[in-house]
Amino acid sequence: MTAEILNGSEIAKEIRKKVGEEAADLKEKHGFVPGLTVIQVGDVPESSAYVRMKEKAAKKAGLLSRAVKLPSDISTEDLLKAIDEQNNDDDIDGILVQLPLPDGIDEIEILSAVKVEKDVDGFNPYNVGLLSILNDGFIAPATPVGIMELIHRSGVEIKGKHAVMLGRSNIVGKPTAALLLKEHATVTICHSRTVDLPEVTSSADILVVAVGRPLMVTEEYIKNGAVVIDVGVNYTEDEEKVKEVYKDHPEFIETFKKKGYNYFGDVHFPQGLKKAGWITPVPGGVGPMTIASLLKNTLELAKRRRLNR
Repeated sequence: MTAEILNGSEIAKEIRKKVGEEAADLKEKHGFVPGLTVIQVGDVPESSAYVRMKEKAAKKAGLLSRAVKLPSDISTEDLLKAIDEQNNDDDIDGILVQLPLPDGIDEIEILSAVKVEKDVDGFNPYNVGLLSILNDGFIAPATPVGIMELIHRSGVEIKGKHAVMLGRSNIVGKPTAALLLKEHATVTICHSRTVDLPEVTSSADILVVAVGRPLMVTEEYIKNGAVVIDVGVNYTEDEEKVKEVYKDHPEFIETFKKKGYNYFGDVHFPQGLKKAGWITPVPGGVGPMTIASLLKNTLELAKRRRLNR
């Protein structure tokens, strides 16, 4: 069998278009534009690229977009002041602190400083708590929201299915597991110390992979016909490795030759294509959905805060 590819880029375009239409409607009928601030500490290249993509997507959707860039040696006190400025700015509806933060800064203290009603990525411990008890008032992190949308687009009913979350991070693994539970899946969380890992994952009707290990999940990890969501993004300039992995997919090799680099997911994509029923590509899968979901969360927070709905 050949899996159907879940094209996150195309689905994200639909979501961003809808956000843009709703934002324009809010401006026309209520006189405000939803506002998003991304706070970045330091200049990690991957984070900087991601912040630029968020800013560009927000502006294109008609949202107010603000990027606050701070030096890596900033004190916790000054970072808290920068967050407080955005907390008290009535034009801003959503605040995101780009992770990871430099060593020496208490992540929990910083995330707790973002007002709950402006916590666009759901990382304030209060929102984490609401998600853990599946209270309807929570805002969920953007990547898990995007993952769930991709699963829905497969057409596979989640209720009653066995879902395996491979990875237990606070950003992806745990919140995704909670969202799957909310939709009545039977959920198993796996990690590096799970015994007989391929045996567990190959029983999954829905397999979400977020471990940061390129090409780790090969065909023996995947159940025939499963929905496979690959969250991993691993950069490579190794042409021989690209040729080895994509020997039956010359289009990927040609892309590498044009760019001089490529990305691998945590799933061995060609092997996944042969085994899964649905699979996300890397790039073009979860990444675009994360940004689209962030804009959707910003819109939701704006309506809650300004219109009480």
